[in-house]
Parts: sequence; structure tokens; C-alpha cells
Amino acid sequence: MTLAGDCRSHYWKYVDDLTFAENRSSSVTSNLQTDLDDFLKWSVDNQLKLNPAKCQAMQICFKTDSPPQPDLKIGPTPLSFVSSAKVLGVWLQTDLKWDGQVDHMWKNSNRRLFMLRSLKKFGFNTSELVTIYRGYIRPLVEYSDVIWHSTLTSKQAIKLENIQKRALRIILGSNYVSYDNALVVCNLDKLSDRREQHCLKFAQYIVQV
Repeated sequence: MTLAGDCRSHYWKYVDDLTFAENRSSSVTSNLQTDLDDFLKWSVDNQLKLNPAKCQAMQICFKTDSPPQPDLKIGPTPLSFVSSAKVLGVWLQTDLKWDGQVDHMWKNSNRRLFMLRSLKKFGFNTSELVTIYRGYIRPLVEYSDVIWHSTLTSKQAIKLENIQKRALRIILGSNYVSYDNALVVCNLDKLSDRREQHCLKFAQYIVQV
């Protein structure tokens, strides 16, 4: 898809998701509305129907006196400004913290730990349970970790690590001695170590590109 006209804002598209963003001084007028108007016209010309009710806006500013939010709309429908929004599976907040993202991963992972506990009762062995954990639960707490890992608080990092601790307690049952021992028995790394590795690999990839 190519947007018509000279789009002043940055934009990212993935399948049916499109995100506009601009970086401007608080004294400069926003160009987002002009780009939204151009995009609406492009959509009509290409027979695509937008759903303004699913669209939201967010303003990030750390000044004591934040500038007024621009009046943004798609057609006649005004866009509501929110303090957090989910963008391609990642929860972004206006304060650029990760409370919402961590809570989201925590809740989804806990739901799947119940499944792991059920499979343990049905007689699945340690190797099988570790495979299920690695493929079905751990990805939930590592999704897009190169984005948020470096700015996690200690409390958030511990909260995520506790998900793996709980999983290993379920997997090993009465054979669980300690977290460090369980990691060795199950041939797993700490989640914090894995995130460091992911960030390093991502940085090396960026340098090569």
C-alpha cells in the first residue's frame, strides 16, 4: 500500500493496522489532521472503508504545561485521546512506562499456567511439560522484549521472572528444590538473561543492516 500525497507524518502499516506519528515542538501546529484527511481521501478512492470507532489518539509530552491536544477526526468522527493503547500487541502509555504491557503478559501467562498444571495431572513428563512451556507460555512474556526490556523496573522484571518460577514449580512438583536448580534440570535460562541476549542479537542485526 502506498499513501497518496506527501505524508508529513511517520507511518507504519501491518496488514490492516496503520499508525501515524509525528514529533513536533509544543509551539508547532500539528499536521496529523491534514494527513488523516489525505488518508481518508485515499481510502475512498481505493474503495477501502475505515472504522473510525476503532481509532484512537495519544499525545506524549513531559512538559509541566502540556500543549492542548489537537482536534483530530476521521471524516465527521472525532478521535478520542487515551492514556494507553495497544499497537501490534504492545501496550504503549503516555508516560512511556510498561505497567500495562507487563500486566497484560502476566494475566495471559497465568491463564496458560492452569493448562500446564492440568497436563501435569494427566501424566505428562518433565520433558514434555518443558516443551509446552517453551512453546506456549514463555513466548507470551517475551513478545517484543527488545522494545521494553531496557526500561523495565526491578519490580516488573521480578514479576515476569516469577511466571517462569511458577511454571517450573508446576513442572517439577515435589522435585523442585530452588529456582537456580530448576533452571539447570530443565535446561532453561533466566528470562532476564534471555532478554539481554535478544537485545544483543537485535543490535548486531541493526548494525549489519
